[in-house]
Amino acid sequence: MKTLVQRAWLAVCAGVVSVVAADDLLVPSQYATIQEAVDAAEPGDVVHVAAGTYDELVHLRGKAITVRGESKSTTRVRHLEGNSRAQDDSTIFDCTGVPEPGAVIEGLALRGGRGTWVSQFSFCGGGVLAIDAAVTVRDCYIEPVFTDSDPYHTVAGAGIAAIDSRVTLDDVTIRNLGADRGGGIYCDSSTLVMTYSAISSCNAEYGSAIWAADTDITMSHCAVRNNGHGLFFADVDGAIRMQRGALVASETSFTENLFASADEAEFERCVFDRGSVQGQPGTDDVVMVVADSITVSGCTFKDLTAPGSTLAHSVELLGRDFIYVEGSEFARNGAERMFFVGDSGAVENCRFVQNDARVLSTVPLRNNSFCGEEYTYNFDQHFIFYTLDGGNTFVPRCDSTCRTNLVFDNDVNTLDFFQFLIWHSAGNMWVDFNGDERIDSNDFFAYLAAYEQGC
Repeated sequence: MKTLVQRAWLAVCAGVVSVVAADDLLVPSQYATIQEAVDAAEPGDVVHVAAGTYDELVHLRGKAITVRGESKSTTRVRHLEGNSRAQDDSTIFDCTGVPEPGAVIEGLALRGGRGTWVSQFSFCGGGVLAIDAAVTVRDCYIEPVFTDSDPYHTVAGAGIAAIDSRVTLDDVTIRNLGADRGGGIYCDSSTLVMTYSAISSCNAEYGSAIWAADTDITMSHCAVRNNGHGLFFADVDGAIRMQRGALVASETSFTENLFASADEAEFERCVFDRGSVQGQPGTDDVVMVVADSITVSGCTFKDLTAPGSTLAHSVELLGRDFIYVEGSEFARNGAERMFFVGDSGAVENCRFVQNDARVLSTVPLRNNSFCGEEYTYNFDQHFIFYTLDGGNTFVPRCDSTCRTNLVFDNDVNTLDFFQFLIWHSAGNMWVDFNGDERIDSNDFFAYLAAYEQGC
């Protein structure tokens, strides 16, 4: 390892005072422990950790360095007592005070940390703690040592806690953890960016996967799955709970979660599926997003059901000010309702396929397709707020792509004309085939013309 004098002399000789070559520090061949290597490192250095199990807690001492394991499958840093209720600090990697460009933790499995006592926050950050820091965690597991340990051994952020920090996760799996707030991640006044990462099977009383306040979260190509929801109150809690922050998620899957959010939420090409919860009547919503503004584009909501209540919603998108849902599919969802609420906005160009849940909306429904006999013959049961605003189509029978021709039976004749009139008169549904903004016999002939052309 170079001394500080050697570093400075080499830099001056090179004519570049501000740029110094990084050193590689090897564990355990040069340094017996990771902490010893960290203590000897300078900003920009890389600590290489060979495969093995290291029973230690590491404090980065505020240094912007990289700690790189051989592989997250073979290189483990753990704290065996971290899953107990012992009143000791036990964060696997404490990154407090690391300045930009930040520390990097890579290729490791972090196991068993309980967290570090932080005034006003209590025990925080079992795997990684970032306070006034910048840190990137890449290609890591964060998990308990023992799968049968107490799920609430950490108060805030059993996996990661970030306070006044910037945290980036890339290919990170956080699993089987629990806390009072933020079973996987806890953020306060921070920025969280996640790519190709997963939070699974975590639990908390508030925010089983993520709890965040005054924090902006960006998720891309991630998975949030099988996380519990603590209290059975969807209007209070869920897998993700946010206060005064924005959540932007793209190409991310949310599987078997109760989901809740606050403030601004934006979802693009996300999938919400296989959710089923059973709680108190009126509170067991499966997918619930509560925000001032909600935007949903190109998403899929499928196979969601809440069997425990006659008042449950399989999907509830509650935009306090604005909601806009477009180009999305809602398929095979059960429970009583799918609920779209906002003072302004619209639901348009979406497909509703074979849902048992009724559609309730306070914003206009435009240019949507509704497939399944339940929609065409039971309008009163399937629509509470009559906000159909033109261009919606209703198909009695549909194939797997919901593009079957608009036919009432295999023999198109005058009986279909009467069925057509009944179809349109039920619930005053608005489906205008010829575009003259009136429902009359001309629409039937326009329908026949389209049928003859195979449309």
